[in-house]
Amino acid sequence: MQPLSAFELLRLWEWGQGQTPLRRGLGLLAAACPDEELATLAQLPIGERDARLLTLREWSFGRDLTALVDCPRCHEPLELSFRTDEIRTAPAMTDQLVLENAGYRVWFRLPNTLDVEAALTAGQEGHAVLLQRCVLGTQRLDGEPVPVPEAPVDALPAAAAAAIMAAIEAADPQAKLTFAVTCFSCGYPWQALFDIVSFFWNEINVWAMRMLAEVHALASAYHWREADILALSPWRRQAYLQLLGAA
Repeated sequence: MQPLSAFELLRLWEWGQGQTPLRRGLGLLAAACPDEELATLAQLPIGERDARLLTLREWSFGRDLTALVDCPRCHEPLELSFRTDEIRTAPAMTDQLVLENAGYRVWFRLPNTLDVEAALTAGQEGHAVLLQRCVLGTQRLDGEPVPVPEAPVDALPAAAAAAIMAAIEAADPQAKLTFAVTCFSCGYPWQALFDIVSFFWNEINVWAMRMLAEVHALASAYHWREADILALSPWRRQAYLQLLGAA
């Protein structure tokens, strides 16, 4: 994995305009991990994907993060400030997982980007689709076999299915980061979800618009090529912009 240059980041921003958030996340990883196949990256557990994107975000914009959330009750905007090392969790369990619940033994794996994409496409049936893709096999504890892979999840009681979803969250904490937030205005407490893919992409979008404005100003004044301007360090770009402002 390697940092992205200003040129690469701007190219990804342009490409990502027509992509879903999941595809944007994969695109960022693919650019930062040129030695890994896209198919391999798509099969990373969500927590591993997010951990890599968190590192890439740190390389791109630093360790400090500021997020804005609205209170669900009074809609007051609140600002959350934290650092990347404060939201890193233990690595995801990548081995096959086993759970015994409601008279069943279930083997399953952690969801990846392709699984989440399929679940989102399924809409209201998303949870069922996610389980169908991640459950590798089931067996009754009394020894009676359950057909696999025809529809192992369909045979499970609701309690077992819910237990699998809970076990997935416990095994991959980086995949679902939440903050305990209390509204300063009305005192309402809730859990705010932090999504590194959307957060990072919003930052890239703001950065890209500012970068295009800087390129426009410097290209208009000095007639430099975009690639040459993007190759400048941020400090040198700002120095030239300050000189233009003082002229």
